[in-house]
This record gives sequence, structure tokens and C-alpha cells, in this order.
Amino acid sequence: MLIHLVANPAFGSSEMRFHHPIPGGIVNVSLTSIDNPRPEVKFGNRRLLVMRGTDQWVALLGVALDTVPGRYIVSVNHNDDETDIREVNIKPHRYPVQKVLAQTGRSAGADRSSPQPLLSDHKSKVADCSSQWTEPLVAELPLRYPVPGQSTHVFGSRHAEAGQISQPTDHAVLEPQSGVSRVHAPDGGRVHSVIQVDTDRQVVCIDHGLGLISIIGPLQDLNVQIEDRVTTATALGTVVLGDGKLGRLQWFVALNGIFVNPMLLVENPE
Repeated sequence: MLIHLVANPAFGSSEMRFHHPIPGGIVNVSLTSIDNPRPEVKFGNRRLLVMRGTDQWVALLGVALDTVPGRYIVSVNHNDDETDIREVNIKPHRYPVQKVLAQTGRSAGADRSSPQPLLSDHKSKVADCSSQWTEPLVAELPLRYPVPGQSTHVFGSRHAEAGQISQPTDHAVLEPQSGVSRVHAPDGGRVHSVIQVDTDRQVVCIDHGLGLISIIGPLQDLNVQIEDRVTTATALGTVVLGDGKLGRLQWFVALNGIFVNPMLLVENPE
């Protein structure tokens, strides 16, 4: 096997749209011309999503929130027994820590108090879903918002209450605009699994292909089941505004098994 160390080429404008090389973000790695076969790219032992750019293949690397800033490498296999080692640079980023007001349970700022951990009791099911790898790629980036509404939490933020600091928020929290809102799939894919949270609430795991996963809930009136094929026109279920803990929709997005900020992949990021 022949190995070369190469710098990451300059990006075109379209290749830059998902490039946020920070913990919790995404690194775009520009590859060879799309006239060549799609290469296989790995970060350690994890395969990366590779998509078509304007005139190059582009790999998307999901960066964990606890990643130490610095230089890392990814390997690019060109299917001709030749491997390139690409260097990527993860930059420092400071996420906010917000103080929760003891009397109200809300944060001192625009962000809401952290919702109850939706999936803390279902870690094995979440790990199984978030580590899926299927081909071919079904999704067509960018993703779409699963429900009309506003984001009520800052990805990566933590909450301070009574001297305790919470774990960073590793998902988006959306509050619908109307009383009862239909929740749609953020892109095409397949329903990998359904997690029953309690009697009338479910979480849906959607495999978009090539290591891109959406985990969405809590949902009522579930409209899909395991193995269903979905598109952005598919209604997954409903979310109810103002009905206590049912009023917020949590949306996790995993890329190469790492939870990243969904807002970096949507059509109109905030």
C-alpha cells in the first residue's frame, strides 16, 4: 500500500456550506474529481459520508463535542491500493454556560432550561441506531426542519444550577409554532427503529444512509413503523405545543457515529 500525506485542497463555495471545524461541528474534506470513483474515507476505524461537490468528492467528518482542538488525520482510499492521509484542523470553540434561575427553572437568557434527558434510559438502542452504515446514500443534503418552529436551546450549551454543571446539549430542541404540529422526516431514508419512551410517546430513528442518522421525538400519534421508507413529505407523528414536556421536539443528528449540531446541516441555519 502506497501512502501519501497531502494538505486539504481549497474548497469551492458549495463545499464550504457545511464546514464548521469545531467540537460538535463538521469538517469538510475535499477529495478527488467526481470523474473518479467515490473514494472510501475513514477517521480512525469510522467510515465517513462522501458526497458529490461541485467538481470534487467531499467527505463530511462529524466532530465530537469533547474533541480536543488540534490537528487530526483522515485516510482516503482511492480503490487503487493508494492511500492519502489528509490533515484536518479542529479549532477551539467556547459554548455558553447558562445559569438556571432557581425560582422559575428557566435559564438567565433567551435559552430555556434544559429538557429532561429523552434517551438516557435507552443508550444501547440509541448507540445501535447512531452507528448504522448503509448504502447507497438516500439523503440529499441539506436537511429540512422536521417541524416549523423556533430553536429554544443552544447546541453545546450547558446549564449551571446549585453549583452543578450539566452535560452539554448534544441535540436541537424545537418548539412548534401551533398547538398541534405534524413532524416530518428531515430527509429521505429508512426507519431503523422506534423507541418507546412511555405509554404515548415514541422516538423515531431514521437512517439516511452512509452514517447520517436522525433521532426525533417525543412523538404522539406515530405514523410510521420499522423498515418504512420515508421522504420529507412523510409525517412521522405529532408534537403538541404547551403540553408540558410534550411541547418540545428533540432532534439528534449523528454523523459517523458522532452527534453533531443539526443546525449546521439544515437548509436555512440560524
